[in-house]
Amino acid sequence: MRLGCPLSPLLYVLVSEVLAVNIRCNRRISGLCLPGSSVFSPISQYADDTSLILSSDDAIKAVFESYALFEKASGARLNQSKSKGLWLGGWTGRSDPPVDLEWISTKIKVLGVFIGPGNLEEDNWRPRIDAVDRVLKSWRSRALSFRGKALVINALALSRVWYVASLIHMPAWVLKELSFLAFSFFWGGKIELVSRSSVSLSPLFGGFSVVHVKFKVWSLLGQWVKRFASSSACWISFLTFWCRVHFNASPLEVFSNPFSFSPRALPPFYHSLLLAWRNLGGSFSSSRNSLVYGSSSCHASSAVSNMSTKICYLYLLSENISPPHCVTKFAPVYGDLHWSTTWRSLSFFDVDRQVIDLNWKIVHGVLLTAQRLVRFGLSVPLSCFCGSPVESLEHLF
Repeated sequence: MRLGCPLSPLLYVLVSEVLAVNIRCNRRISGLCLPGSSVFSPISQYADDTSLILSSDDAIKAVFESYALFEKASGARLNQSKSKGLWLGGWTGRSDPPVDLEWISTKIKVLGVFIGPGNLEEDNWRPRIDAVDRVLKSWRSRALSFRGKALVINALALSRVWYVASLIHMPAWVLKELSFLAFSFFWGGKIELVSRSSVSLSPLFGGFSVVHVKFKVWSLLGQWVKRFASSSACWISFLTFWCRVHFNASPLEVFSNPFSFSPRALPPFYHSLLLAWRNLGGSFSSSRNSLVYGSSSCHASSAVSNMSTKICYLYLLSENISPPHCVTKFAPVYGDLHWSTTWRSLSFFDVDRQVIDLNWKIVHGVLLTAQRLVRFGLSVPLSCFCGSPVESLEHLF
């Protein structure tokens, strides 16, 4: 079969499922069991990546016996040199492995994410931050417009972190570093003349749609509530365990009344999940008999089955929108301007991108005129190059 044939992965899944069924049905192979829940399936598969959580030496041996039998039947072979084992709990530090693998007690990488005991924030996030930094540095020498920089930030740089952000907790220091890298690139390493919240707005509201990292992460985490409502996957047992331990409540009760439970009591990932659900206006609707988001607005409220990352992100932007500073800054001089028309007009004319960027700065009132520099405390001549008038925004334009 040709490489890249769309039938290949489907056939592979059918064949690999035979191995999974054999392992799940083997009575010698026992998985993890949390208090108050049934025993988890010992095997988890994603394409050709297989992870097993086992609780006895006999189970480990039985798994490799199943692999040997599968190899004879299918012709596929397990590459033990690329397989690793992680000791957890009371087995930490063991030196007598039941099978010949590389066994460690610190961390292993599963589907691109390190798991293990202890704090793995630096291990999981530093490579992503460095990847974002490398991308932005490679584009820094280009003469990009603000719109071009926004495209690089969104499509090429920050896109490298969303997968991990949807799976593990993003610490405050990571959020801070990513935001700094993005906006430092946007402003060319110079002073930020317009607030980050304004730059994250749509061009229709005076921004350039640079991704708001915190809102994006909340939008990604919100999808776990959708998965909770639509499936009965084994990960829900972990969520149920923590909700019972800390709140003596079911996950449905917690998601139905998120402000009645403190996120601080939960482990980091579930803390972030509950915080995201709060900000998404999550609750339970009796009329819909469903979990809903956007409950703070009767017009935006919708069932979680309709929830997507994009919809959640747009909802968070709309709920936290704040007019750019120029709206209040120019009101005493020019009155109540029709700002939506002003923002749209910036892209009406076929002019150079540098002119568009200049117009954007003028409308925001952040052009560095002599008058503005003096207000910053710099000692520069106030007079304009054309004569005696003060070099102000009003005079120049």
